[in-house]
Amino acid sequence: MDGVDSMLSLDGKTGEKKWAFNTDGKVNSSPAISGDGIVYFSSSDRKVYALDARTGTKLWEYETGGDVDSSPAIGSDGTVYVGSWDDHLYALDGKTGAKKWAFETGGDVDSSPAIGPDGTVYFGSWDHTVYALKGKNGALVWKFKTGNPVFSSPAVGRDGTVYIGSWDKTFYALNGRNGDVRWTFKSGASIESSPVIGSNGFVHFGSNDGKLYTLKSSSSGPADSAWPMFGQNARHTNRAQAAEADSQMAIQRNSTGDIVLHYTLPGTSQWMIQSSPNLSNWQLYKAVTGSGSTTIPVNTTAKPGFFRLISVD
Repeated sequence: MDGVDSMLSLDGKTGEKKWAFNTDGKVNSSPAISGDGIVYFSSSDRKVYALDARTGTKLWEYETGGDVDSSPAIGSDGTVYVGSWDDHLYALDGKTGAKKWAFETGGDVDSSPAIGPDGTVYFGSWDHTVYALKGKNGALVWKFKTGNPVFSSPAVGRDGTVYIGSWDKTFYALNGRNGDVRWTFKSGASIESSPVIGSNGFVHFGSNDGKLYTLKSSSSGPADSAWPMFGQNARHTNRAQAAEADSQMAIQRNSTGDIVLHYTLPGTSQWMIQSSPNLSNWQLYKAVTGSGSTTIPVNTTAKPGFFRLISVD
């Protein structure tokens, strides 16, 4: 029977179950989905799993030395990073599940890792410490000691700042290069919540004092990296993004002077054409998928406009 020990796939429109995969322990981990359709997650049965997103078929499993509640992050090269209660952060080959490296901390790793633009992997541990490791080999870049366990998962800003909370009631903004404190904010209780960075640079997180906090940061938005925060993005879709180079859009004028947008998009993913009068206030113009074109009548009295394609998935 499907339950707390299962990973389920449901139809997003109807809620109908497509498949279920049972493990031998509770699944507290959130799944991560690669660009080529592999679902990664972990279980308290000590294992990390990779499944075919279409069928739920197991592709591989990797057993650690403790329960795994941490949620995986996917690097730009497909490496899967995840923490375990055996005090380690693991880097696994996304295709085979083979261990690339493991880094030992002094406590359980419940924190889910985030990845900076240069591939640095950031996470917290129950040993009260925030760590930064080189994604390629697991070498320590820096570590920062807080006053209590770090259950929170970090978020990396566009300016390289790493945001993370601790059970010492403090929310930290750390320099991503060296771990120096840029600023701190004190809440009324321990912070387990993982921060989200909006496109406007505001950082949002919760505290066990029952409050949701929004702070203005020095970052203009999340880092341009493979996995800058818990859930990969502010909507927590937990999905690795397809390369922008896979999408194409061309603009031309037709015989009546109207604008025609031609687009070619990868796979069956959903995209949006957005418009803006000033390159900052973007509005949805049309949702599109596949290949095609759309005609935009020209208003000769209106100011010139701009258009762009962005992925919805």
